[in-house]
Parts: sequence; structure tokens; C-alpha cells
Amino acid sequence: MRDFYRQLEVEPTASRKELRAALMGVKDVSFRNRGASILLDERRRAVYDRDRQVLTTIGRMRSNLGLYLAPFWARSDMADFTYHETPAATSPRFDDIIVKQAFAPAKSRRRRHRHRPSRNPEIKAAIIGGLIALALIVALVYITAHNLLPLQVQQQ
Repeated sequence: MRDFYRQLEVEPTASRKELRAALMGVKDVSFRNRGASILLDERRRAVYDRDRQVLTTIGRMRSNLGLYLAPFWARSDMADFTYHETPAATSPRFDDIIVKQAFAPAKSRRRRHRHRPSRNPEIKAAIIGGLIALALIVALVYITAHNLLPLQVQQQ
């Protein structure tokens, strides 16, 4: 997002006539068209002014905190909202803490699930019983198919 007011060197309270005159003095046609489509439409200008105010506030807060991390802010389209004001009281230790917290690897926020009691214990018991019965049947079929348990009938 570009700061059209800063680029056109007009006040944010400028009238439509002043904006149109400032836009006509711009040589870059794409900038002029984008500026005109945003600043000359009342609804778009209201949204733009709100977003601009947020970005201006963030830029000033960063400046007051002494966060001059140009690669993360100024090289992007937000360069118009970078302010180079010196903070009132800076502490190198405070700056280091802010930078470490801002760029530290994210902590795992995986939630541990508590074991919940089964809602239907009868269904669980029936499933387990069925699995045991199935395992026994498979074992018996395997034993008989391979003659692992020869049956001897004793005659007397």
C-alpha cells in the first residue's frame, strides 16, 4: 500500500479539487490511475484513510521502539509508512529483547488431549469380544489346516 498523500504532498483533509490537481501533476500514469480510483471515490477513500491510519500508527510505534529492521518493512510496499524518528529513551538490552521475541522460533502450541471415558462401554466390550472370538477362530483354522495338533484316538 502506498501513502498517496505523502507521494502527492497533500494533506489527508485535501478537497477533491486539490487531489485532482495533484494527481494531474504526476508523470507515472499507473500511479495516477490508482490514486484517482482510490482518492476520488468517497467510499474507497474512507477505507483507504482507515487503513492508512493503522499503518501510520504501526510505523510510528516501530520508530518509537527503535525497530529499524529495514529488510522486514521498508523494502516492501509499506516503505511510505517508515519513520526515522529517534526514540526518546533506547536501551540496547530492550532492543535485543524485542528482536529476539519477534524473530524467535514459534513455540509448539499443540494441545494435549485428555483421555475421555468411553461414551458407550457396552459397544466397546462387544467389539473387543468379537475380535477375540475372530482371533480364536483363525487360530483353530490354522491349527487344523496344518495338522499341528494330531488327534489320536486310543482304543482299548
